[in-house]
Amino acid sequence: MKRFFISVFFIFLVLNCYCATVDIFITQNDGVQENVRDITSLFEATVMDTFFDYGHIVSNEPVSLDLNTKSSCQKAYDNAQKGFSDFLITFMLNVDPVTESVVSVNYEVINVLNDKIIKKADLSVPKAVSLNRDDIEITLIVFIKKMLTQINQSLFGV
Repeated sequence: MKRFFISVFFIFLVLNCYCATVDIFITQNDGVQENVRDITSLFEATVMDTFFDYGHIVSNEPVSLDLNTKSSCQKAYDNAQKGFSDFLITFMLNVDPVTESVVSVNYEVINVLNDKIIKKADLSVPKAVSLNRDDIEITLIVFIKKMLTQINQSLFGV
């Protein structure tokens, strides 16, 4: 009887242990388009860490500076299909080149398995209390975590 309960417990545990494979693609738009800014790297790292903390397998495409988003997103989508990803999340970051802060984020969540867009949004990032670099980063991280909570819920239709 004890073995039966242990077996049922492990079967239940295995059935509930599912994680999605998420591919991240970020395009930076700062009007200058020369190099990837530190704030964009922070955004990417926070997104990847947060999805990993949610239990997903996360991969990323290199940050794009190309504003021809249709072709670059298609390349990211093709790579997501080749890599057997479940979802592709594309982010367009609009960065203020003077303050080096993210002004707005546009994103799309695409189910790679059935080619459907699950969620799409244009969001404004709240302004930091001051132009202090730490305040800008903390404000962005709090914003990202709230945004990713909504995205994570949409991945499984919760």
